Amino acid sequence: MNILAVGAHPDDIEFGCAHVLIKEARKGNRIRMLVLSRGEAGSNGTPESREAESREAAKKIGAAIEFLDFGGDCHIEQTPANALRIAAEIREFQH
Repeated sequence: MNILAVGAHPDDIEFGCAHVLIKEARKGNRIRMLVLSRGEAGSNGTPESREAESREAAKKIGAAIEFLDFGGDCHIEQTPANALRIAAEIREFQH
């Protein structure tokens, strides 16, 4: 099974569902984390440090991780173009 977890910011996925992802990775399922910003507006840590922490967490979870540029934290918009970008990621991961 392929499992794609999508989060707006670094650590959203980790805090929200890491326990489920770890369990599924241990079963042999393919896990991918898709993060839509680097947490640029966060009050704790730099975008670089937050991205690095998420990459380390993905390793521990047993997941691949990718960061997409959706204009930065607090600038993510619900647009047809952004929906198509996420849809393309979903389609790609299904194969």
